[in-house]
Amino acid sequence: MADDPTADELRDGLGYVCEHLDRLRDRLARDGKAGLLDALLDAEAAGDPLGDHVAAVHRVVKGRDGHGIYGATRNGAVEGLSPGRSANRVYLCPGDRCSRWSDGAVPPECRLDQVPLRAETLTA
Repeated sequence: MADDPTADELRDGLGYVCEHLDRLRDRLARDGKAGLLDALLDAEAAGDPLGDHVAAVHRVVKGRDGHGIYGATRNGAVEGLSPGRSANRVYLCPGDRCSRWSDGAVPPECRLDQVPLRAETLTA
């Protein structure tokens, strides 16, 4: 398929799905496309290839907002830390499948596996 996501796009797309699952589910349901998200989540749970599923969700979202789900996982500082934070602790995808991260005081939950994101310490 010509629009198969690259490895980075796949990670970013899964990160977007994880971080925005409820909003994305509502958006796709309004478009009559909720089955695309269900297929992606079922494939992820089964350990099946995700490229076609991520690309399908990306196309629908891109058709609505012009951006899609690749590379749209964060609206914050690129450095990886919120302003004023002195700790170098971040929380990352527990399965290393997506690019989602957080630097909050409490780890958010992975929406795909329902487990907390894993803590990592940034080093220089």
